[in-house]
Amino acid sequence: MGIKVLRDCDRVTITIGEVEFDLKPLNYWQKNEIMDLAEMEGGEVKSNTRKATIFAMKSSIRDVRGLEDLHGNPYKVEFNEAGDLTDECVTDLLNLEMGGKILFACYNMVHGIPTEIVNPTTGKPLDGVILKIKAPVVTEKK
Repeated sequence: MGIKVLRDCDRVTITIGEVEFDLKPLNYWQKNEIMDLAEMEGGEVKSNTRKATIFAMKSSIRDVRGLEDLHGNPYKVEFNEAGDLTDECVTDLLNLEMGGKILFACYNMVHGIPTEIVNPTTGKPLDGVILKIKAPVVTEKK
Protein backbone atom coordinates (compact mmCIF):
# COMPACT_ATOMS: atom_id res chain seq x y z
CA MET A 1 0.00 0.00 0.00
CA GLY A 2 1.29 3.41 -0.91
CA ILE A 3 0.37 6.97 -0.11
CA LYS A 4 -3.22 7.78 -1.02
CA VAL A 5 -3.88 10.58 -3.51
CA LEU A 6 -7.22 12.31 -3.27
CA ARG A 7 -8.45 13.83 -6.50
CA ASP A 8 -10.84 16.70 -7.03
CA CYS A 9 -13.73 14.22 -7.30
CA ASP A 10 -12.88 12.59 -3.95
CA ARG A 11 -14.53 13.68 -0.71
CA VAL A 12 -13.45 13.91 2.90
CA THR A 13 -16.33 13.66 5.35
CA ILE A 14 -16.29 15.46 8.67
CA THR A 15 -18.87 14.98 11.37
CA ILE A 16 -19.78 17.67 13.86
CA GLY A 17 -22.38 16.35 16.27
CA GLU A 18 -25.06 14.73 14.12
CA VAL A 19 -24.20 16.71 10.98
CA GLU A 20 -21.94 15.43 8.19
CA PHE A 21 -20.13 17.68 5.72
CA ASP A 22 -18.48 16.41 2.53
CA LEU A 23 -15.41 18.47 1.67
CA LYS A 24 -13.40 18.35 -1.52
CA PRO A 25 -9.65 18.74 -1.74
CA LEU A 26 -8.71 22.30 -2.66
CA ASN A 27 -6.96 22.80 -5.97
CA TYR A 28 -3.71 24.71 -6.45
CA TRP A 29 -5.42 27.98 -7.39
CA GLN A 30 -7.79 27.87 -4.42
CA LYS A 31 -4.93 27.19 -2.01
CA ASN A 32 -2.92 30.00 -3.56
CA GLU A 33 -5.82 32.44 -3.16
CA ILE A 34 -6.34 31.43 0.46
CA MET A 35 -2.65 31.77 1.27
CA ASP A 36 -2.58 35.21 -0.36
CA LEU A 37 -5.54 36.30 1.77
CA ALA A 38 -4.09 34.93 5.01
CA GLU A 39 -0.45 35.82 4.46
CA MET A 40 1.77 35.67 7.53
CA GLU A 41 4.97 37.60 8.12
CA GLY A 42 7.19 36.89 11.11
CA GLY A 43 4.40 34.98 12.86
CA GLU A 44 2.00 37.92 12.53
CA VAL A 45 -1.10 37.93 10.37
CA LYS A 46 -0.48 40.35 7.53
CA SER A 47 -3.76 40.02 5.65
CA ASN A 48 -7.42 39.18 6.11
CA THR A 49 -7.78 35.69 7.60
CA ARG A 50 -11.58 36.00 7.74
CA LYS A 51 -11.79 36.26 3.96
CA ALA A 52 -9.37 33.33 3.66
CA THR A 53 -11.43 31.04 5.88
CA ILE A 54 -14.68 31.98 4.12
CA PHE A 55 -13.06 31.30 0.75
CA ALA A 56 -11.87 27.90 2.04
CA MET A 57 -15.41 27.13 3.17
CA LYS A 58 -16.97 28.20 -0.15
CA SER A 59 -14.42 26.15 -2.10
CA SER A 60 -14.45 22.93 -0.09
CA ILE A 61 -18.01 22.19 1.10
CA ARG A 62 -19.85 19.98 -1.39
CA ASP A 63 -22.68 18.43 0.61
CA VAL A 64 -24.27 18.38 4.06
CA ARG A 65 -26.47 15.83 5.79
CA GLY A 66 -28.31 16.14 9.08
CA LEU A 67 -29.60 19.71 8.82
CA GLU A 68 -33.20 20.77 8.26
CA ASP A 69 -34.79 24.04 7.25
CA LEU A 70 -37.43 25.79 9.37
CA HIS A 71 -40.17 23.58 7.87
CA GLY A 72 -38.40 20.29 8.61
CA ASN A 73 -37.17 19.68 5.07
CA PRO A 74 -33.61 18.44 4.52
CA TYR A 75 -31.25 21.42 4.08
CA LYS A 76 -29.57 21.48 0.67
CA VAL A 77 -26.41 23.37 -0.15
CA GLU A 78 -26.43 25.50 -3.30
CA PHE A 79 -23.62 26.53 -5.61
CA ASN A 80 -22.94 29.57 -7.78
CA GLU A 81 -21.87 29.51 -11.45
CA ALA A 82 -18.22 29.11 -10.43
CA GLY A 83 -19.09 25.95 -8.49
CA ASP A 84 -18.58 27.50 -5.05
CA LEU A 85 -20.99 27.48 -2.14
CA THR A 86 -23.35 30.47 -2.41
CA ASP A 87 -23.06 33.40 -0.03
CA GLU A 88 -26.52 32.53 1.29
CA CYS A 89 -25.41 29.00 2.21
CA VAL A 90 -22.26 30.33 3.87
CA THR A 91 -24.43 32.66 5.96
CA ASP A 92 -26.81 29.82 6.84
CA LEU A 93 -23.97 27.54 7.98
CA LEU A 94 -22.14 30.26 9.88
CA ASN A 95 -25.33 31.04 11.79
CA LEU A 96 -25.24 27.53 13.25
CA GLU A 97 -23.71 27.09 16.70
CA MET A 98 -21.07 24.89 15.05
CA GLY A 99 -20.19 27.60 12.48
CA GLY A 100 -16.69 28.19 13.85
CA LYS A 101 -15.88 24.49 13.74
CA ILE A 102 -17.07 24.31 10.13
CA LEU A 103 -14.72 27.20 9.23
CA PHE A 104 -11.74 25.60 10.97
CA ALA A 105 -12.41 22.23 9.32
CA CYS A 106 -12.51 23.81 5.85
CA TYR A 107 -9.39 25.88 6.52
CA ASN A 108 -7.55 22.66 7.44
CA MET A 109 -7.87 21.64 3.77
CA VAL A 110 -5.39 24.36 2.74
CA HIS A 111 -2.40 22.19 3.62
CA GLY A 112 -3.75 19.04 1.98
CA ILE A 113 -5.95 16.32 3.39
CA PRO A 114 -5.57 16.43 7.16
CA THR A 115 -5.25 13.39 9.41
CA GLU A 116 -7.22 15.27 12.05
CA ILE A 117 -9.02 18.61 12.25
CA VAL A 118 -7.12 21.13 14.37
CA ASN A 119 -7.73 24.66 15.51
CA PRO A 120 -5.32 26.65 13.30
CA THR A 121 -4.73 29.15 16.11
CA THR A 122 -3.85 26.66 18.86
CA GLY A 123 -2.73 23.69 16.77
CA LYS A 124 -4.79 21.40 19.03
CA PRO A 125 -7.45 18.94 17.80
CA LEU A 126 -10.90 20.46 17.51
CA ASP A 127 -13.28 18.87 20.03
CA GLY A 128 -16.33 17.21 18.56
CA VAL A 129 -15.06 17.13 14.96
CA ILE A 130 -14.51 13.68 13.47
CA LEU A 131 -12.72 13.20 10.15
CA LYS A 132 -13.27 10.30 7.80
CA ILE A 133 -12.25 9.92 4.19
CA LYS A 134 -14.70 8.66 1.58
CA ALA A 135 -13.04 7.10 -1.44
CA PRO A 136 -14.80 7.36 -4.81
CA VAL A 137 -16.55 4.38 -6.34
CA VAL A 138 -14.31 3.05 -9.09
CA THR A 139 -15.88 1.15 -11.94
CA GLU A 140 -13.95 -0.86 -14.47
CA LYS A 141 -14.19 0.13 -18.12
CA LYS A 142 -15.41 -2.61 -20.41
